Amino acid sequence: TDFITGQTLTAAQICPLYARCFGPAISFLPDVSSCDGTPYNFYGQQINATGTYYKTFTDSHGCDSIIGLNYSLHSPSSYSYSDVVCNGSQYLFNGQLLLQNGIYTDTILNSYGCDSVITLSLSFDSLPAISWQTTNDTVLVNALPILLSGGTPAGGIYSGDGVSGNMFYPDSAGVGTHVITYTYSDSLCSNMASK
Repeated sequence: TDFITGQTLTAAQICPLYARCFGPAISFLPDVSSCDGTPYNFYGQQINATGTYYKTFTDSHGCDSIIGLNYSLHSPSSYSYSDVVCNGSQYLFNGQLLLQNGIYTDTILNSYGCDSVITLSLSFDSLPAISWQTTNDTVLVNALPILLSGGTPAGGIYSGDGVSGNMFYPDSAGVGTHVITYTYSDSLCSNMASK
């Protein structure tokens, strides 16, 4: 009412009226996050837990202003896994070429900007031992199809010119020298023998 009747109010009189109508002015600092748990000094208050913090300031006229801060505390993360590859293979681990069994680690930044330690336990599996004994090494081009057999362990695949399934068709291969391969794969690795 004093304002309506023309009386000039002081800053000390205006601030409480404004605060009752609109609340005190709040401004936020840029968000802060930490990975190592080091306390953050927020106007003398040491904070080390995720949350929103406020500090109220009063000026010489009695007006309040509030500073807010969103603080996030994140932890370094870790991830471990193991893998097995075939002997003689190369394994690429975060840009590092690995050639032997071992435990390997690398540190990258996670989505919060904190260290993320990755640990790999790597094993190289031996190739399956295979052999292939054949009795024929020379055939006539117009000979009957030849059953391919003798590859061990059993269950492998024969391939090459004139080969279909486990049969060699000389007329399909044509005149000349042809390489036939027996390939055996276990659950992880494969090996081959050729004639």
